[in-house]
Amino acid sequence: MFYEGITEWFVYSIQALMNLLSQYYESEGFTPVQIGIAVSVGRIMSLVANPFWFNMKTHFGINKVITLVTIVPLIGIWGIYFMPDFQGKLIFIVISGFFLAVVMPLIEGKVVGSLMKKGLAFNPSRLLGSIGFSITAFIAGLLFNIGFFMLFLLFSVFLFVVLFFSFKVKQDEPKTKRAHMTDSKGNWLMYGIMLLSGVLSISSAIFYVTFLPVYIDLKGYPVSFTGISFFVFALSEIPFLLFSQKLIHKFGELLILASGVFACGIRLVLSFYAQSFIQLLLVSLLHGWGYIVVYYSIYHFIHYHMPVNAINKAQAIFWMCITGIGFILGSFFGGFFVEWVGLETGFQILGWAVLFIALLYSIWAYAKSIQMKII
Repeated sequence: MFYEGITEWFVYSIQALMNLLSQYYESEGFTPVQIGIAVSVGRIMSLVANPFWFNMKTHFGINKVITLVTIVPLIGIWGIYFMPDFQGKLIFIVISGFFLAVVMPLIEGKVVGSLMKKGLAFNPSRLLGSIGFSITAFIAGLLFNIGFFMLFLLFSVFLFVVLFFSFKVKQDEPKTKRAHMTDSKGNWLMYGIMLLSGVLSISSAIFYVTFLPVYIDLKGYPVSFTGISFFVFALSEIPFLLFSQKLIHKFGELLILASGVFACGIRLVLSFYAQSFIQLLLVSLLHGWGYIVVYYSIYHFIHYHMPVNAINKAQAIFWMCITGIGFILGSFFGGFFVEWVGLETGFQILGWAVLFIALLYSIWAYAKSIQMKII
């Protein structure tokens, strides 16, 4: 499990850097609409990139594909830094996004497959991913005081490290315990309802993360506070990951997902009322029962309940929706929404909308859970 854990650490370190790109865009003087476009357009590429690269994986093998999707952005990401204007940066955001969009889906799929064949649980490795995210966010936030070129230097270093350790993760090693297998009790209708609720709530979380640097600047807080916030986000995921298996076993993915959707909504609502950075940080702790719970419950459902012949397709759709549609709604349309109603008001409106979604989904999830005799 050592190599799986280390790989997750650096995969999520890269995700931390991707989130911090919005702070770089804000420092370059981008408008909220431009920030929304810049953050979302690279992730929108996942709508094309995920089916394309997952198809390439079946033809050429996972290792060859991972090599390509890490090496190209390792170099191409610097075009974002060196181009002098928004249009030029956008070109390299699109190019890099086509590859970066699938780094985590491909590698995490390989990690999960390796762990399942060994009969090991995913949550310890995913826990290391959260720790890597938090430490990277904190350190990067401090390094930005030197210059934002440090962001791109870290990108290149971490992509290389991920490439190196991903080759250490083997999917054909002998079983050390009884392998985990799907029970095939899931179906596309259940998965679709879960995914719809999950995407809408995660879109609100992406909105929050994308425009948090703008919110912090609006409040007059130091630039390093963004990195500190992301550090707190990731640390707040640890309690859930420590007990995720027990919680899912006790309550099931459907109800766990409902609680995560609720947390995404209430965080936005409470952020509207935060009057200091400390209060904002305390509200941010709800992240630990928001994004990670939504993500983990759906991902767990795919690998442990969807039919075996549907897992690869369900996984590709999951990442297309989360990293594609999620960013279209949260960042792209979020930018226009902020321009229209204002940032603080946008937090409140979206928060109440997600809480309404949580209510509707919870009613369905509870009824379905009783039907399936989960509770």
